[in-house]
Parts: sequence; C-alpha cells; structure tokens
Amino acid sequence: MDIEEISVDAHSQKGSRRENNQDTIGAFDWVNDQNIPDTFNANFTEKILPNLFLLADGVGGHEDGAIASRKSVEIVMELFDRGATDFNITIGIVAAHSALNLRPQSSHRQMGTTIVGLVLSPNNTLIFNVGDSRAYLIGNKKLLLLSVDDVDETKPRNIITQCIGGGAKIPKPHLLSLKREKEDAFILLSDGVTDWLSETKIFEILSSTEIEKSLLICQEAVRAGSDDDVSALIVKRLT
Repeated sequence: MDIEEISVDAHSQKGSRRENNQDTIGAFDWVNDQNIPDTFNANFTEKILPNLFLLADGVGGHEDGAIASRKSVEIVMELFDRGATDFNITIGIVAAHSALNLRPQSSHRQMGTTIVGLVLSPNNTLIFNVGDSRAYLIGNKKLLLLSVDDVDETKPRNIITQCIGGGAKIPKPHLLSLKREKEDAFILLSDGVTDWLSETKIFEILSSTEIEKSLLICQEAVRAGSDDDVSALIVKRLT
C-alpha cells in the first residue's frame, strides 16, 4: 500500500502583554496547550489519505478569543475526522461560525477567530483561510503567499473584514487547490509573526540548518517587537 512521510513542526505562545494565548494549532491529534509555550515536532508515516492542518487566531479579546480559536479548530477537526475523503471546509467553517455566534459571551464583544489551513490529499493540496492568518508555500528561493488577507487597505491593518463568529455574516473562505508535488512544504502563520517579520527573514530561518524552526520564527518575531500571540506550523511532505 502506498504511504508517505509527513514532517510537522509547530509552536505557539502567548504575547508578552496577553493573559492567555488566543492562537490554536491543530495537527493530526495534537492541539496546542494555550496556557504554556507549546511545541510539537514529529514525522508521520501515513497512508495516502487526506490530512488536515489548522491555525486559528482568536479575536474579541481575552478569554473569548482563546475559546473562539480552539472551538473552531475542534469543530473543523471533528467534521474532518467524520469524513476525510468527502470533507467540505466551507461546511466546517459555517458550523464553527454558528457555534460561536450561539455561545454565551463573557464580554460585550462577540467572540470570533481567523482560520487558515490546508488539506493534504493524494494528488492535491487545498489551502483555505478566513481573516488574516497566512499560508505560504516554501519555495526554493522564497515564500509564495497562498492565502488572501481579509483586510480593507483604507482601514487600520488590525481590522479584518471577515472572521468566524464575531456576530457577523457567514464568512466565505478563500480556497486554493494545488497539485501535489514531491517534497512540498508549507507554513501557516498568525499575524503576530507576519506583522513583525518579513517574508525574507522567515525564509532565511526556514533555509537554515537549525531544528525547531517554528520555535525560532516565533522567537524572532518576539525579538522584533511583537507582543501579540505568535504561532507557526510547518508541514513538509518528505516522500
């Protein structure tokens, strides 16, 4: 039976001025612990079946943002586990959106979250996002942005035009399907990283011989001045 090896390298931690981490990463059965800086590194030998990888960045402030991102990741992962071969990310996002809008709030702002992810299938990769968390293809010489930022260029950069939850209208995810290539490599990032590090700097770290590159990217964003939650998820197809 055909198999493939997948490498996963992920890290997430709360910002220096944050009470808790509003970012959530989901990879295989792993979801980061939002109470501590959390790192996950592993290689998996998998049957060639779809695999899902997610990164969500909560909005709405304090506890509600953390709940929103985690709940959304859990809902989408659960739907994927129920039917990976016929998984529909739009249905998953609508389900998460409805759940957040119906959930009691602890503050006057409606909880919401961005989400970015990818589904690795036998012959193609599906990239999707809502909000401004990003997905890149790691090329030979540079990063290639695959996601679409939901922002209005006439407004402050931290204001997004759609999210999951937030009491807003049902979001429409941006979708991009790519043909699978040998040794494909992708990185998902929260804006706590991308607002502070250039694509050139991120690629420089990814091209280094250092291990735990997701951790190094997050640490470099903090050194650059980011006080936001920082998260990075690197997914590579090794065979």
